[in-house]
Amino acid sequence: MGKWLLCMLLPAAFFAATSLVWAGQASSLDPDLIRQELERLRVLYSDEHPDVILLQRKLEKAEELKRLRQGPPKKSPDQEPSSAP
Repeated sequence: MGKWLLCMLLPAAFFAATSLVWAGQASSLDPDLIRQELERLRVLYSDEHPDVILLQRKLEKAEELKRLRQGPPKKSPDQEPSSAP
């Protein structure tokens, strides 16, 4: 019974450890890292899984923060209003 239990728990422990490593990377605000982790979770879980929902929200916030950091889009000379009558 002991060997069977060990064989069952060892893969689960490995999966939990690798998930923590990925979660640590996804905790950054880099949308690309979060997107990669989200894709990985979607292979394992449905879109209704709490971890997928949480990471989707985190991705949306990270993308919004990235847009805010970049500032407003710069206007090209073609887009500026002309002052000529």
